[in-house]
Amino acid sequence: MRRKVSIVGAGNVGATLAQRITERDHVDVVMVDVAEGVPQGKALDLLEAGPVLGYDTCVTGTNNYDDTAGSDLIIITAGLARKPGMSRDDLLAANGDIVKHCAAETAKRSPKAVMIVVTNPMDVMAFVAMKASGFPKERVIGMGGVLDSARFRTFIALELSVSVENINAFVMGGHGDTMVPLPRYCTVSGVPLPQLLSKEKIEAICEEFSATYIHVLKLGLSLARNEGAKAAKGDFLIFTDADCLMSHSYVEKITSALNKGYILAHGADPSVDGVVHTLPTILSRKWFKPRTYTTGRGIGISRDAFFKIGGYNEDLDPMLGYREDLDLGKRIKENYGSSSIVLLKDAVIATSPRREQTFGFHMWKSRGVRGNRILPY
Repeated sequence: MRRKVSIVGAGNVGATLAQRITERDHVDVVMVDVAEGVPQGKALDLLEAGPVLGYDTCVTGTNNYDDTAGSDLIIITAGLARKPGMSRDDLLAANGDIVKHCAAETAKRSPKAVMIVVTNPMDVMAFVAMKASGFPKERVIGMGGVLDSARFRTFIALELSVSVENINAFVMGGHGDTMVPLPRYCTVSGVPLPQLLSKEKIEAICEEFSATYIHVLKLGLSLARNEGAKAAKGDFLIFTDADCLMSHSYVEKITSALNKGYILAHGADPSVDGVVHTLPTILSRKWFKPRTYTTGRGIGISRDAFFKIGGYNEDLDPMLGYREDLDLGKRIKENYGSSSIVLLKDAVIATSPRREQTFGFHMWKSRGVRGNRILPY
């Protein structure tokens, strides 16, 4: 009896994956999707291509999880796709419910299977799938590391005009903004990359590679935040830059302030020398130290107030992100008064040191971090 692979989600990723697996003719494939007729139609297309391409894979399209029973491998691709301006993390709430349901339903019918998660934000969704399925951690895998490393190898191959087969390279960290390419450990036919390319060339490759993950900020951070707010639940909304790590204690400080009646609570990284907060600008009309700004923005706001004032201004330049919070604060002040705003000076929020040292100045062309010094806009 042939082994079975079940793919949950028959969209672009799921259907392409089904085609790749089907053409190898190693296992039988099941595609399950909530859309009536979609997995059935795509499965039929793959079956009808068999006589031409020379494979005899059994491909089943279905809307019923029962057809996945006895699977050896479950691959979850189901979920909402990103819209322009959205980051992977903006999909967290909506896709979390989808992946939780998919993992639970397939695990119930295939308790011995291995599960691979593709849905974004991939690292978090892999954890959700592990909890929902009840599978041990060694049987729930996120595909991000393989994909990111393959992309990095491709950029190197294009620069050197060599085959990707000759390149060994890997990327560490999460699938998204926190991933870190390691050029020092890359080799081309055994030769270390630094011996083949100048430091400037390597930095350019890393910049181009990382740009594939941060372009959503350039398309519009305001749009991403507004879309995320629409999907969020609860009385309060808490935002932070994609390049920042928000601690649990900071979330508690913001939540506490909002519970006390403040409409807007704002904080920034106190550990960076020369940091300037945006809200003091709103209140005092002057910068504490000219031409130095923080990338460590974190802001909490009443949900009702956020939508009353229309959310973030999507017409502002996303490359000058501090202006978005500045504009939001001004409108809160106009509608609710200065006493409705609190600055959390001791808030704990920080840019990842690893990313500072690895990417640093290459992440944005108009601003960046080098060591502990915030470069001006």
